[in-house]
Amino acid sequence: MFFKSGQIAADVKHHKEAIRLDPNLAIAYNNLGTALKDLGQLDEAAASYRKAVEIRPDFADAHSNLGAVYIELGLPEDAVTSYRRVLALKPDSAEVHYNLGAVLKSLGRFDEAVEAYRHALEIKPDSAEAHNNLGNILNELGQFDKAVDHFRQAVELKPGLADAHYNLGAALKDIGQLD
Repeated sequence: MFFKSGQIAADVKHHKEAIRLDPNLAIAYNNLGTALKDLGQLDEAAASYRKAVEIRPDFADAHSNLGAVYIELGLPEDAVTSYRRVLALKPDSAEVHYNLGAVLKSLGRFDEAVEAYRHALEIKPDSAEAHNNLGNILNELGQFDKAVDHFRQAVELKPGLADAHYNLGAALKDIGQLD
C-alpha cells in the first residue's frame, strides 16, 4: 500500500508541475483530480475537476469524474448536474446513463432513474447491472412483472451476479410464484 500511495503522491507532484508550466492544461487538472481522489482528498479532487471543466467546458471525462466525486462527497444533486452535462456532450454513454440512474434512485426520483437505466440499456443491452437496478426500481414502483423480466435478464447475462439472483427470488416470492 505504501508503494501505491507513494506512486500517487509522485503523480500529484508531476501533475502540479505540468499545471505550473501550463496553467490551461485541462487534462493535467483532470489527472490531478484523479490522483487526489485516489488519496482520499475529495474536496481538492473536486476543485481540480472543476478547474478542468472551467478551462474546457466540453471535457466530458472531467464532468463525469466530478460527478463521481460529488457522490462521494454526499452531493447527489451536484452529481446529477455533472452527469447531465456529460450526456449533453456524449449522449451515447451507457456508463453515465447508468451512473445517473443510480444517483437519481438514491434521491427517490424513480421515474427519472427508470428513464436513465432504459437509456443505458438501449446503448448497452447486455448490462446485467443495469437490468438488475432497473428491476429494483420497477419492483418498488409496483411493476412486478416487468421487474421480474429485468431480474431474469440480469441473471441470464451474468449468472454470477448474486444480487440479481436474490432480487429475482424475492420478486417471485412477492408475486406468489413460490415454485
